[in-house]
Amino acid sequence: MIEALNNTLLFRCHYIASKVGKTGLTVTVDVYGPADTLIVTSGSATEIGGGFYKYNLSASLVLTAGAYLAVFKTSDSTVDTQHLAVEMLAGATWVQQLLALASTTVTFTSPVNASGDLITITRGDDYYQADSRQLAFTLSGFPSITGATLTFTAKDGTNTTVISKACVVTSSTAFYLELTSTNTTQVAGVRAYRFDIEAVLANGHKVTVKSGFMTVLQDVT
Repeated sequence: MIEALNNTLLFRCHYIASKVGKTGLTVTVDVYGPADTLIVTSGSATEIGGGFYKYNLSASLVLTAGAYLAVFKTSDSTVDTQHLAVEMLAGATWVQQLLALASTTVTFTSPVNASGDLITITRGDDYYQADSRQLAFTLSGFPSITGATLTFTAKDGTNTTVISKACVVTSSTAFYLELTSTNTTQVAGVRAYRFDIEAVLANGHKVTVKSGFMTVLQDVT
């Protein structure tokens, strides 16, 4: 087991007698620190149940990186083994890094920048609204798009259309686009594609509501 420095170390052991967990034992614990010195003598273990016992090493004693060794002892001769050894690691560089990684959170960044003129997607990925990965846009200063039909079009450097897909209108000023892995098979490149989004309003008028560039990141797998 592993733990960070200045944290309590929890040691556990399991006593067996005649092939089953042994309860009701009086168990003491000796603990050796990373310098191979005895830092706890005859500490009192607590019974958990089913033959399990535990001992908490005070955080005030967990000051040095390395291995901490606990020896659980009982004078009861009916158990299969009267002395049981347990090891815990604390504070080693790789331990700290692993603990930091375990507490790291990953934040999803929208494929569309704040101004809506730069899209960044990963080649081969899906971008579904159900996964909160849709390409979402909000309009300002445009006519209402309620009842409008919006089409997203992306073209490469040869003016060849690589994506042409309808958007989903959610309000008079907002809409989103879903892309499937089939839609995102383009060759990777930074700002390698131009796009625009054209709206055909409820009255039949055409308005380009967004335009800009699309970056496709190379997938690894």
